[in-house]
Amino acid sequence: MSREVFSTCNPLAVNCVLYQEAGMINLWGAGIYYDGVTCWDVNSSGVITGTTSCTTTSTTTTTTTGAPVEYQIDNSATGTSYDACNGSTTTSLVYATPGNTVPYVSMILYDSTALTTPFVGSSGWRKLTGPLGTYAVEIDTNGEIQNYVTC
Repeated sequence: MSREVFSTCNPLAVNCVLYQEAGMINLWGAGIYYDGVTCWDVNSSGVITGTTSCTTTSTTTTTTTGAPVEYQIDNSATGTSYDACNGSTTTSLVYATPGNTVPYVSMILYDSTALTTPFVGSSGWRKLTGPLGTYAVEIDTNGEIQNYVTC
């Protein structure tokens, strides 16, 4: 029997969260998830906690990635993360690859849902609001997050 799996990150890794349905609802639950290559230990919150030895069975699991993740960002950079969190207003949309609902260092933000043109950042902090919270981020000219804090 095949079962679709959604995740907060791609590729899968420790600390990713698995879900049973798109829209990040219905946590996976405790157990072992086999992605065709690796067996992952998953805790009762759906978080991957590590790898485990694995014996394959006839069960097939399909991993599905969803649509790009939409964020709102301030086009103007400020001097500090505090200023970005408290004094900035988000003015445009940017997008991350499917499943990236929380920013991380090295995550790339793009100008469109096609995910082909990176958002051009510059020095300074910007407010970034996504599906799971608001952050102050530093983004380089290649759209890569260099640093972030939770607001």
